[in-house]
Amino acid sequence: MVAGSFKRQGNGILAAPALDQMNLMITRTKALGAALGHTEADYLSDWSDTLGVMTDQMNRNYDNIRQLKTRYQNRCKALND
Repeated sequence: MVAGSFKRQGNGILAAPALDQMNLMITRTKALGAALGHTEADYLSDWSDTLGVMTDQMNRNYDNIRQLKTRYQNRCKALND
């Protein structure tokens, strides 16, 4: 998510370290899971659940921001004029 955000903002040079860190964390997580007896399927299932929760949070935040922008658009425009 961080790397994608950097890329969308045109900061590709900042995305590379974020991608490296992400890949390192994935590798370490999988190694720890294997040491604890978890399978690749367990990892993917846990990640899918986590991704679903994060996506839901982002969607709710987007809805809240959109609602605030709509609510205060005229007030902010009047202040800028």
